[in-house]
Amino acid sequence: MGVISDLLFVVSHLFVLFAFVNVPIASAQSIFNVKRYGALSDGKTDSIQAFEDAWKDACESEEPSTVLVPEGEFLAGPYEFKGPCKRRITFQVDGTVIAPTSPNAFTRKNWIMFSYIDEFKMSGHGIFDGMGKSTWGHNDRSGMTFPTSLQFSFMNNSIVEGITSKNSKMFHIMILACIDMKVRRLKIIAPEDSPNTDGIHIALSTNVEVTQTQIGTGDDCISIGPTNNGITITDVECGPGHGISVGSLGKYSSDKDVSNVLVKDCKITKTTNGVRIKTWEHSFPMTCRNFTFENIKMVDVSNPIIIDQHYCPTHNCGQQTNSKVKIIDMKFKNIEGTSETPLAINLKCSETEPCADVHLSNINLRYTGANLFKLSSEAESESESETPQSACINVLSPIISDNVFPKACF
Repeated sequence: MGVISDLLFVVSHLFVLFAFVNVPIASAQSIFNVKRYGALSDGKTDSIQAFEDAWKDACESEEPSTVLVPEGEFLAGPYEFKGPCKRRITFQVDGTVIAPTSPNAFTRKNWIMFSYIDEFKMSGHGIFDGMGKSTWGHNDRSGMTFPTSLQFSFMNNSIVEGITSKNSKMFHIMILACIDMKVRRLKIIAPEDSPNTDGIHIALSTNVEVTQTQIGTGDDCISIGPTNNGITITDVECGPGHGISVGSLGKYSSDKDVSNVLVKDCKITKTTNGVRIKTWEHSFPMTCRNFTFENIKMVDVSNPIIIDQHYCPTHNCGQQTNSKVKIIDMKFKNIEGTSETPLAINLKCSETEPCADVHLSNINLRYTGANLFKLSSEAESESESETPQSACINVLSPIISDNVFPKACF
């Protein structure tokens, strides 16, 4: 019994040691809890130094590690969490991270940034609150660039899942120069009248997947910028907002091609656009190739299908010219629902670079505008304004198959 007593004595003293002695912050499971580094969950005290210290220790860890933001409200930022890190690293957010209200707090361009990290994962059920209401009234007229809430740059083989982004000052999430990035099960929320609050913006990236995500903002739910290849968007619920857009493209000489884009199995509700490709009227040469928009449900969307190669939102683009962006091999398949404007299909391509290899198949878009039920007599025929319309300008030999309503490109 003496051996057993000695063992019990050792175990009890080890328990006391771990309970009361100042053990290393990195536990055996390599969990780096920001509260252990001094973060306060009162929602008022800036805890970015604690976030920074936890990140540095986790990034230097010799084994896979997790930076944990636990339940509670943490004012923090801005900051760039930068790699490379020694081993795989996870940033788990279970609480709410709150951005500074004043734009003067942002000496850096954006709020929370992750960059130069491989095999990174962000997860949890937490919230990033951009506190955007303080800037929305200035977004369109101040000339200032307000911060994006979350930016992921130069990342490889990474995952972002589960979190919520709300009320960003400008873009919610930017994916820049990433390879093999998966984004899934996110909620992105801002009021319909909040300007420039794009949900997810993707640029200069290869093989990015966005799936099982709900986005309702004051701008594009997802915007695909220049120099992208292999963008897949599936099972996304979009609305309110400006729809799912490729572009705007061709504004800068550095803009390069966009290719292999798939938007599939999505629902778009009460947005100003559905699926859209937009290129600047005065543009530099580049090519858009192999886009597929398939199995899309439209609910009261103002412009369900649109190609706009005369994009100039300020109406002050100087001498009118024709876009030099080539649009080749576009497929619009299995798209149905309702349009709030009569022009349900609007393919407005460039005179200099007409759209080529445009496929339209199995489309059924009904007009639900104000004039739909104007006629009181069943014997009266529908007026032209009550019938959904299509327009095709500078579209070379479009391919129409199955049923397409409204009839297009005839």
